[in-house]
Amino acid sequence: MTHGSTILALDDFGTGYSSLSMLNQLPFSTLKIDQSFVRSMLINHSTQTLVEAIIAIAKAIKLRIVAEGVETLEEEKFLLEAGVEFTQGFLRARPMTMEVLLDWLRKHSQQ
Repeated sequence: MTHGSTILALDDFGTGYSSLSMLNQLPFSTLKIDQSFVRSMLINHSTQTLVEAIIAIAKAIKLRIVAEGVETLEEEKFLLEAGVEFTQGFLRARPMTMEVLLDWLRKHSQQ
């Protein structure tokens, strides 16, 4: 993706109004797997199968994949091995103000 391009993400995929039909209605470039799936995917085989299916669909139609609500290394490992490109959640950082974020970025860019 070039600098200045628009990224349109379908958030909370699989819940509420975020459905398969949405993938054809707008030009999404990114699909975000809802944290409700991530939370139970390692303990519920059906949920794990759904996550794998969501990843397969996103890859088949060439969407970037983000998993939200990742809190453990085990969750992150499973998702990355399954083909998720990016994870977000408390595993990496808690929500923070812009000022705290800038300090965090300075600290982590020096490592």
